[in-house]
Order: sequence, then C-alpha cells, then structure tokens
Amino acid sequence: MSFFRNRREASVRPNFLLECKDLVRHYGKIKPVDGVSLNLRPHELLSILGPSGCGKSTLLNLIAGLDEPQAGEIFIGGEEMSSVHQIVAPELRRVGMVFQDIALFPHLSVFKNVAYGLNVSREAKRLRVDEMLKLVELSGSEKKMPHELSGGEQQRIAIARALAPAPRLLLLDEPFNSLDYRLRVQIRQDIRDILHEAKVSAILVTHDQTEAYTFADRMILLSQGKVVQNGTPEEVYHEPDTAWVASFVGEANLVPLELVVSAIGLEKLPQLPKIRDRLWMSRLEDIKIIKVPETTLQVGWIQEISFRGDHKILHVCHKNGLVLRVSVPSREIWFLGDTVQLKPQYTRTYPS
Repeated sequence: MSFFRNRREASVRPNFLLECKDLVRHYGKIKPVDGVSLNLRPHELLSILGPSGCGKSTLLNLIAGLDEPQAGEIFIGGEEMSSVHQIVAPELRRVGMVFQDIALFPHLSVFKNVAYGLNVSREAKRLRVDEMLKLVELSGSEKKMPHELSGGEQQRIAIARALAPAPRLLLLDEPFNSLDYRLRVQIRQDIRDILHEAKVSAILVTHDQTEAYTFADRMILLSQGKVVQNGTPEEVYHEPDTAWVASFVGEANLVPLELVVSAIGLEKLPQLPKIRDRLWMSRLEDIKIIKVPETTLQVGWIQEISFRGDHKILHVCHKNGLVLRVSVPSREIWFLGDTVQLKPQYTRTYPS
C-alpha cells in the first residue's frame, strides 16, 4: 500500500470536489459500506442520514483516510486518495474533521487550540487565528481555556480549528449531539452560515432527520451499507423512492392500497396503478380533513388526538379498520368521535 504524494489524476468530472466510486468496507459478516458511490460539488453541503449502524461514520473515515476501502476509489480535487492500490495519508488530503465529542485540548488556550494545525510563522498564525475567531464570532476569546466556554462556544472553536488550515473539505460526524435542543438548532444554522461564508464544502453525518435536511443542500440516505436515495431535502421528503425511505424520513401513512380505496374512495386517489400488492403513502400534512354528517359516504371518525405543540395528529378510523393520521394546526378544534372525510392531496404507491 503506497502513501506517496504522486497521485494519479482522476477520470472524474472536474465539477466534483469529491467522488467516491463503489466503496466497500466489510468487517467479517458486517457490511457497513457495501458499494457506496457519491459525489460532492465545490461549496456544497451534503448530509448523510441513516439509522445507527448503517455505515455513516465508516464512510467518513474512508473519505478522511482513517480507514482503507477493500474495493472502490476516492478522488478529492481530481486526485486519487484511496483505492486498493494506494492510500494517501490523512494529513495530505486537506480534509478537516469535527467529531461528536468536540475534542478541544483542555490544557491549551483558545488561541493554541485554533492554531494547533498551522505550520506557519508566528505573525501568520496570529492573523489566521484572528480571522477564524472573527468568522465564528468569538473574537477576544483567545486567552480563554475550553472549560470557560459554553457548549456552543466550544463547538464554534472546534469548527474554527478545523477550518484554520484551509481544508478543501470538512467532515462533521454528528457534532451537535452533545448540545441541548435549542442550542443545537442555533449552532446548526450558525455553522451552516459559517461554511457558506468560508466557501468550504462539508459532509454532515447524522441520524437526526431534521438536522439532515435543514443543514444540507443535498442529502443521501444510507441503509445496510448502501445508498437508497440521493437528492435535495425536498425531493427526499416529498418524493421518497421506496417505502422504507418514506417511513424513515418524516411521518407518513403507509398502508395497503386496497384498504385505502375501500375506505375513502378511488376517485380521490389520482393516477393509481393496479391496487393489489401495493402500499399507499401520504404525508400527514398532505391530507385534507373535513367534518361531515354521519350519513356521508366513506366517512371516518376521530379515534385519537395527539398534541405535538405546533400541530396535532388526528387518528381517523374507518369502517374497514383502516386508521389514517392527519396533521392539523394545533389551534384547530376537533373532538373525539367527530365524523370526517379525508381528501388526500399528494400520494405515492410502492410494491408491498
């Protein structure tokens, strides 16, 4: 295995900063990365979403050079970084990493933490640290020690340290997990803004759906070591490719199509294929609900009401036993037992 600086040029399109081709990394019978291909454009923010154990962190380690693929290739900036023939050392890739535990050096000041990876003159180091602290809006904190910072400030310093050596790619491995909910939301948006301002491409690994589609320009879903969907957050949420994606990203009704047809009527379901052996999907907010008299055809009744703060989930039961969930604003008034009719606005079907 070679660690030479002489790296062959990629046969990849120049508009991609990163391209991974058919990556494989198995550990015995466990297959966290099993033929993964992906790409990343300059200045693009990508999130990788999936359940625990699906290969997200292993994939980041392969890109960073902390692990070796058993098959496939990785190109960064048009140069080969990893293959079965050679591995470029992590420090030669110009890739930064921010981990879940933040990992600031507790015995070093903020200045020394941010300057840790800089191999430049004292004056150039001072200027770069000043620039990074200004970028993360923590100017004046140079002399502070990590324990004197809040959790959000520590996360900002970790980002500043990762960006100080001017990486062309930043890898974020669930970096917001240790923060409480409100701080996580704020820091996530702040880091997104910082990366856009610095014009740095980044990959965020997370199991948090909201985090994935609020942080990134594009997202990839992993399941059992394979890419199951690649698209913008809107595409993945509104147009899931599989029933598994529909159920994993957001909340969805996912039920046998035959039950839906008999419960709410075929005419309300546009562009239907054959109904046997099909699953029907509709997002909870994509169903209109109307209060109607009990004598109305295809009537249902509210069986349960779940308050979620900014909205409610109504569980509507039908005569054939089908229960569909509908999302409504939290201030709308509904009662258990109300008779209603459902009108799905957007639906998809999948093989059962």
